[in-house]
Amino acid sequence: MELNSDIKVRAINELIARKNIIKNREDICFGSRVTQRTFDEIELAIRVLYPLNHDFLIEWKEISVVIKKTDMKSYDRIVDYNRIRDEIIRNTISLINKVTSDYKKYRSELTKPANADSLSKAINICKRFGHVVDVMKNRYASRPPLLMSDEYDVQDLLHALLKIEFDDIREEEATPSTFKRNARIDFLLKKEKIVIECKMTRAGLNDKEIGKQLIEDILKYTKHPDCGHLICLVYDPAGLIINEAGVQNDLNDYESVLETTFLRVK
Repeated sequence: MELNSDIKVRAINELIARKNIIKNREDICFGSRVTQRTFDEIELAIRVLYPLNHDFLIEWKEISVVIKKTDMKSYDRIVDYNRIRDEIIRNTISLINKVTSDYKKYRSELTKPANADSLSKAINICKRFGHVVDVMKNRYASRPPLLMSDEYDVQDLLHALLKIEFDDIREEEATPSTFKRNARIDFLLKKEKIVIECKMTRAGLNDKEIGKQLIEDILKYTKHPDCGHLICLVYDPAGLIINEAGVQNDLNDYESVLETTFLRVK
């Protein structure tokens, strides 16, 4: 694998996305074009990542042989079809997990992990962010409150707070682009191998869009040589994120690619 290849990063993303589709076993119907397309895309992604003689592709060929022989119409009893279907799905998910773990292992050989003590300090600062904002709202002698009006305000305050613990804080450092969205890092703690991405919710930027952007961030940071851990801070003062657990679960699928901490603060 090549860490800096956009095509390979997209292939990893495709495998994780397809794994989530086939987890819903009831939607998988062998013999249908939709299901066949899903498994064709899994094969294509694995082929992008490995040479034809690789063990993972050999394992995939064994799975695909069973897929080609499986058609719901060929079984008299639904229980027999379900047994074969579940076995195919189980074996495919197992293979995808092996591929993503292999990618993470390959990446770890090139990128050192984040410093544990520094990571704990950075996470604690981010966790306390909302409390700091609350204090700034209620100032002495009825002075005008210091408010977070947009994402730039969030970045400025977070930068100031990080200065308490860290000296070398690099702002807006460029990173290789994988998607069309702005491919820049909010903060890089280079020595500590930590990247911090901060966002502020607003109209149109809620659960679904936040989750999508954070997944894009994870994928682009897999290519950064100084990102051993990604902290995703989402400041949500209006409570626009309704399903926080759903966002977290979506990000958990990418733990096999990059160590990530998701923090939603109000």
